[in-house]
Amino acid sequence: SRGVISRGFGINNTGVVVGDSAFIASRTAASPVRHATLFGDGSRIDLGTLTKQTYSRANSINGFNQVVGFSGPALDTSKSRAFFWSKSTGMIDLGTLGGAYAQAFAINDSGFITGNSQLRATDSQAIHAFLSPSPVGAGAIGMRDLGTLGGPFSYGMAINAKNHVVGYSAINKVDSRVHAFWFDGTGMKDLGSLAPNSSKLEDQSVALGVN
Repeated sequence: SRGVISRGFGINNTGVVVGDSAFIASRTAASPVRHATLFGDGSRIDLGTLTKQTYSRANSINGFNQVVGFSGPALDTSKSRAFFWSKSTGMIDLGTLGGAYAQAFAINDSGFITGNSQLRATDSQAIHAFLSPSPVGAGAIGMRDLGTLGGPFSYGMAINAKNHVVGYSAINKVDSRVHAFWFDGTGMKDLGSLAPNSSKLEDQSVALGVN
């Protein structure tokens, strides 16, 4: 294959980076594809894709070189599925909260994962943040729905060592405003925004990291 471009989205405490890499699969291919990639010690490891999928992207890696991301028929579509990858297991589909779609964005050193998943295949707006243990070993019980702040959707973006999750959520079913949230293990807390109370237009916030 001939390399085209690569991107990094996550790094662990030993300096191993994950992301994706685009390449021309063959001389007759009309356009490049992207695969989740692990970059370390000058080497690049193609993590492949889920069965019958074409694209994949790795978003996060923990201290044990366990990786999460998503894989689908195109670069980023509503048909993507969340995955867990390790050297010993290869790429595993994490399932969903009931719908057809899921993405994974972060994993901690205990193997707990967060991201988002569709609840019902018939409702494209019903997408909720989830918390899931590693699919391997004890405690592999599947995804936990973290709910929302009152709107139809939420997205889990980062997780810390205490399995606290942050991200953003729609706050009602009337307009498109989103607020950053913190899930502390018991419930989703609205972190608010810096906008004046009278300004609905500016009343937006997102959380992308937590220590």
